[in-house]
Amino acid sequence: MNKCFFLVIISLLVINSTNGQTSCKVKKEELSISYIGKCKKGYAHGKGEAKGVEDFYAGNFKKGLPHGFGVYTWGNGNTYKGSFVKGKMDGKGVLSLVKPLGGIDIKSGYFKRNKYLGKYKSPYRVISKREVQNVYFQENPKKITGELHEIIIKIKTRGGYVSPVLNISDANGSNTIRRNGNTVFTNVKFPCNKIEISFTHDGFSSRVVLDVYKEGNWIIEITI
Repeated sequence: MNKCFFLVIISLLVINSTNGQTSCKVKKEELSISYIGKCKKGYAHGKGEAKGVEDFYAGNFKKGLPHGFGVYTWGNGNTYKGSFVKGKMDGKGVLSLVKPLGGIDIKSGYFKRNKYLGKYKSPYRVISKREVQNVYFQENPKKITGELHEIIIKIKTRGGYVSPVLNISDANGSNTIRRNGNTVFTNVKFPCNKIEISFTHDGFSSRVVLDVYKEGNWIIEITI
């Protein structure tokens, strides 16, 4: 009798477990046909696998949506392996797109709300600064597409712009010229890493080290 009671308990647990998984929902419509994995409050939460009519996802979920690391496969053969936030590609990952005429187009780097940002999370980065209040980056709207890429360095104080002599490390082999009191890098090759800019003004020695990853024409304004 104890054996029969034990078998009944096991059967009930299996049934409850099965019912719990089939009732666990995935909010993303493209993956809502079936789900196997961890649940919380009726929704996919934790590691799991979800299928839709054509799409398939295996990875982490949160509140019914892909969230965290996972692999998404579309019905057309495209795949994404990387970070998700609230059901969208967001963070570092690799998107592989099947070309119509054959082959694969790979986009590796960072994504934000399903949009590809590029190989780097930000188009630029300030590594360090000394005796500097702020470093402001702006893509130069006056430059015409097709011209050689350049970076203009401007130095600003409370009284306006100044033109101290800048000591600059080699900016990835670009040329350095003076124009309208500013230092300009011309024919820049990107990414331009660890540009070191140092100068003295009013007895203070300032120094900035920065990277510029995104190809283009830039104005970098350093406020001291």
